[in-house]
Amino acid sequence: MKKFIQFTIVALLLAACNYENSYIADPLAPVDDQMGLTADPSTIVLAALTGDDIAVTFSWGEAAPRGDSVIYHFRLGVEGKEDIAFVPTTEQNELIQTTRTISFTHRQLNILMESWGIEPSSESQLKAEVSAEMVADVQLMPEVSATLVQATGFITGKNINGIPLQKIDDNTWRVDLTLTKDQLLTIGVMDETSDWWVNPDFFKRLDGATLQFLPIAGRYRIVADYANKYFNAWVMDGNDKATLKEDGSGAIWVYGEGICKPLLKRNNVNDIDGRVGWDPWNAVCLAPIGNGRYQLTGTLGERLFNDGTNMGLKFTAMPDSWDGDIRRPEFTEDCYAKYTGSSAYVHPYIKVDGGDNIHPNAVEYMGQGSTIRFILDASGGPKNIVLDAFGVDANGNEIPLSSDIGVSINSTPMTQSGFSTYKVELNLTQNEMLNIAGIDMSELMTWWIDPDFIDLSQDYPTFKAASTKYRVTANLSAKYFKIEQMSGNNLATMATNGTGALWLIGSGVGKPFVFPKWYAEEALCLAQTGTRVYRISFKAGEPLKTGEGIILKSGETMNTDAINFRVHFQRGWGDSFNATTGTTNRITVTANDWVEAKTGEDCNIQLKAGATFTPGKTYAFTFTMQSSNRRGTLVVTEEN
Repeated sequence: MKKFIQFTIVALLLAACNYENSYIADPLAPVDDQMGLTADPSTIVLAALTGDDIAVTFSWGEAAPRGDSVIYHFRLGVEGKEDIAFVPTTEQNELIQTTRTISFTHRQLNILMESWGIEPSSESQLKAEVSAEMVADVQLMPEVSATLVQATGFITGKNINGIPLQKIDDNTWRVDLTLTKDQLLTIGVMDETSDWWVNPDFFKRLDGATLQFLPIAGRYRIVADYANKYFNAWVMDGNDKATLKEDGSGAIWVYGEGICKPLLKRNNVNDIDGRVGWDPWNAVCLAPIGNGRYQLTGTLGERLFNDGTNMGLKFTAMPDSWDGDIRRPEFTEDCYAKYTGSSAYVHPYIKVDGGDNIHPNAVEYMGQGSTIRFILDASGGPKNIVLDAFGVDANGNEIPLSSDIGVSINSTPMTQSGFSTYKVELNLTQNEMLNIAGIDMSELMTWWIDPDFIDLSQDYPTFKAASTKYRVTANLSAKYFKIEQMSGNNLATMATNGTGALWLIGSGVGKPFVFPKWYAEEALCLAQTGTRVYRISFKAGEPLKTGEGIILKSGETMNTDAINFRVHFQRGWGDSFNATTGTTNRITVTANDWVEAKTGEDCNIQLKAGATFTPGKTYAFTFTMQSSNRRGTLVVTEEN
């Protein structure tokens, strides 16, 4: 029995003139096609991302008037397979009755093609047919009109460029592809991935569904992580992870402390998860960029690198093994891979230690939010690897070492102080106009500027803090200025008479973004606004519970429901407010609705039980120091 079901729609058709059935000489003779069935378009490439858009519309004219009324029969199937046909819906029947048209969306037609056994992504020839059955006193041969359509379906499962992804576990999928540099990758049936992070060494996102592949041609595995919302990749050699070859081709990997795969997961304000750790089985693959060169790019405080305070990276020529570590040049025993002539030994910001681990020479060279790029050149083979590192600006451009960016403040030029940071030390006067040369005002407005120190509400930046000497640091990666009070050639400290500077260290707050843990090297300098008066303000933001853990929107610098900080008398660990009673280092918190000093926890400032900050509001913490024994009073106010 044939498996197709024809549908019928009776459309009352008034003849232009009164035909008598007896006038038809041969009622069963073939009838010329006057309906002219057409398909628009006649060639269709179905797409998942436009699944609800119309893919094709079939239309036809009136049949020749040979009876009292006409019944139209429409069928759609595969050319040459008469037992396969489309079953219409009631709504489609009603539409045909009045318009003699029927349309199919990309998704509807793709589902039909799958039900007919057509392989996804293969081209097939479909046949549409309309027959006009005449209602008359005698049986009449129906008028028939047909047309062909070339249609290519899409994969309804997760796929890249039409190649299905294979499931690794409930949250992770993968696909192995042979790719070329700059090849476009279409993410199929995964439109929810349009805001996912992609590894910037491997991909550039062109739009929500299209990635551009950046490394050189080769075989790669692409991994889609639904739990943490990212795309990553690594180099393959057949069905295995690639290793570094004798000619410098293949792959280089990295593992260690201070690298994540590929992001931090901030489970709470004091906990960071997602580290690769000292485990080569978790190693991250560098992107091969050509001529035996490999690239690793990451941002401190997020994504590939967690922070610069305890970074220790180890590069290896062999993943999933302890035998491929790249060693120092002076290593005397036989090993597979070595540095040679490495710029790490003359590099101003990084060094290779006795365990062949890469460290910053000093934490201040790193800078939270700084983007750093490591380049390993293995064109001379595994035992002649050259290591180098650069900062990367907000536009993705490498920052050459000792480069002059042409930026000055009040005519004093800024000089490079780290991978992507530049600084200047100068005297500033309260309420003076700042002349920031080298960055036009429109560009400056895209930077994060600390409102406690600089007022941008006018046509020019105005300095708000007390008149004294300051260090101003510009971070070209994250586009922000950090301002710190100085005393002579050193950062200022708090004197016993209440003059000098206060510094905040903690979590749940931060500038220009919230710090997930206590970074002593990133202590925040409070702005001195008057004699013995010091202020720091934060804009509260509702944490976004995503695959990245706790994050805040741009410009929000304090969690609404969890903060924990202490105010110190120098930048870094040492003396701080540590008592609520007594005569020395005492902090008094005035009555407020939000915070208190935890006496059992060295007077850390924390939220009161049940208290929260209002998202979008700014809260000012103002400390007024007494003239002896470093005693202070904290006032907390909601400003807007």
